[in-house]
Amino acid sequence: MMDSLNNSELAQKYQVLSTREKVLLIGAAVVVLFLLFNLMLLTPLDEKRVRLQNALAKEQEQQVALSQQLVTLSEALASDPDKAKKQQLQALSKQLQTLDKALAEMSAGLVPAGQLAVVLRQVLENLDGVDLVSMNTLAVEELKFAVPQQAATEQVDIESLSDAVDDGSVGMFKHGVAIKFSGSYFAVIDYLKALEELQWRFYWELVDYQVADYPKASVELQVYTLSTEIGALGS
Repeated sequence: MMDSLNNSELAQKYQVLSTREKVLLIGAAVVVLFLLFNLMLLTPLDEKRVRLQNALAKEQEQQVALSQQLVTLSEALASDPDKAKKQQLQALSKQLQTLDKALAEMSAGLVPAGQLAVVLRQVLENLDGVDLVSMNTLAVEELKFAVPQQAATEQVDIESLSDAVDDGSVGMFKHGVAIKFSGSYFAVIDYLKALEELQWRFYWELVDYQVADYPKASVELQVYTLSTEIGALGS
């Protein structure tokens, strides 16, 4: 009963406000909701995205450094096939294989490229209060790192190189999807949480939240997964 009276009093107070005061009140509510959205979800997601990108960049830098060392040692072996240099070359080749494995592990548990758009759509369709506006696959990006071809010489055992560099390069493919949808603040939160709780993993690249027609918001997501093959999205 008390809650009903309080709500009635609040409604009466709201009705006596001027149009300018009502607009200011609604604007303040929108700002508070946006700040809560940013604090509760956008900031942690952005921090997670930065950490994952930094980890990937570090692995890439190590591959480039090892490739440069392979060039130097290969040139030295071509003129002076020293046993110690050959052993060092083989050791570097093993390190390169280890890095290849590390990149593969980074993609472990990620949603398959061909299922990324399907998963995003299914989760959205299973929730009330959110409506799909559009969904597009983004151009496949190849994260490619050059590996030098060794000089053809009897002193160099090229079979010790990783099978992953048979074509002269190693790398991964980035498959992205952009999805736009609309819904209330709490419906948007429910959708993003549902994506986070999936058994599949993927990387967040963009979350753009705009209040288009209060209380409805327009949201754009860009997410991506990694694969050692071009996959369905790139075919």
